[in-house]
Amino acid sequence: MSLVRGVWSSGSAIPGAESSANFQVGISCVAVTWCQAALGNGAMAVFAGSTWTTSGVVDKGGDIVSLSCPTTRFCAAVDDDGKALIYRGTWSAPVAVDSRGQLQDVSCTGSTFCMAVSTDTPGTAYRFNGTRWSVVAAPNPSTPQGGSEPNTLSAVSCASSTYCVALDDFGEAFVWNGGSWSNPVTFDSQLQDGDDAVSCPAKGFCMVVDDNGNAVPILEGSPGSSRQLDSGSVGLNDVSCATAARCVAVGGHSRVYTYSASTNAS
Repeated sequence: MSLVRGVWSSGSAIPGAESSANFQVGISCVAVTWCQAALGNGAMAVFAGSTWTTSGVVDKGGDIVSLSCPTTRFCAAVDDDGKALIYRGTWSAPVAVDSRGQLQDVSCTGSTFCMAVSTDTPGTAYRFNGTRWSVVAAPNPSTPQGGSEPNTLSAVSCASSTYCVALDDFGEAFVWNGGSWSNPVTFDSQLQDGDDAVSCPAKGFCMVVDDNGNAVPILEGSPGSSRQLDSGSVGLNDVSCATAARCVAVGGHSRVYTYSASTNAS
């Protein structure tokens, strides 16, 4: 498969979301016509084809920092208080998963598999099996590039229950094979603050966005051309790809950018 150059739209705000430049919106999209987004203060919104509809506060105890929706009937969300919520038409109450710190990111491939990572030091990972969350062997982030701050996990995306990619906060990636994580592989020698996000809808394709406002497609392990969508002072904080041809990214002021591309068989 070869990826033809795609085009991003201009940004548009989600009604009801916080409008400050530094506020980070979490977003997950199943298809062009269905997304969910975290609006801050535990509130959520659903996009169903043409407009966003606020679904109210579902997490009164914390702010949702990440969510993953593999279908329109199932999502998982994690918050800054170490808790997780499950959506099966309506959102469940928050459940404590990580008592030591903040859950940072979550990725689900279906209603019986999710992987979440936290900002604990050392980094920790948790797996959802459809019923409950349990701790799994975690990647072991190092502190490369002469960094002096503790190195923790910052993002995760799973294409299947046997293929996930987790990022740490110094530009390293770790691959989950269903039972363990690979050794670290450096993917960005310039990253120093761990604000990248990644979405991998298939093993051969990922989209990475960063806090400098850049979006970079990765095809078969090789990065494509970087596109700066938002300013470096605002940046991008989340991305979700339904396929290698369709992605949605979120930046400051709750701006949403969409990526469209056609694909050809190689």
